[in-house]
Amino acid sequence: GRPEYREHWEAVAFNQGANIWHHRWADGKASWTLAAYARFPLQPDTKYLFELEVKNRQLIVRLDGHEFGYRDESLPAEYHLGLTGCEGLNRFYDVTITGELQPAE
Repeated sequence: GRPEYREHWEAVAFNQGANIWHHRWADGKASWTLAAYARFPLQPDTKYLFELEVKNRQLIVRLDGHEFGYRDESLPAEYHLGLTGCEGLNRFYDVTITGELQPAE
């Protein structure tokens, strides 16, 4: 009766820019597709403001003066937000969520 971490979208900042991954789960197997990307250099040991906006079935990424968007009609109207750290050293200094949020059931 609780949400599962199955199909989801993931926005990632890394040393060569940013990616948006679309993860799926079908027939008992996970798969993922690089849905969008932007390439620009990011420096190690540097704090960056990483913004992700969800609007009208779009994911909009803003990072270090760069902006790119990804539109996907399969983005759900309702979703759960999360933060994941993986594949190397991850540092999260502050997290702010704005907008109309509904409490989890």
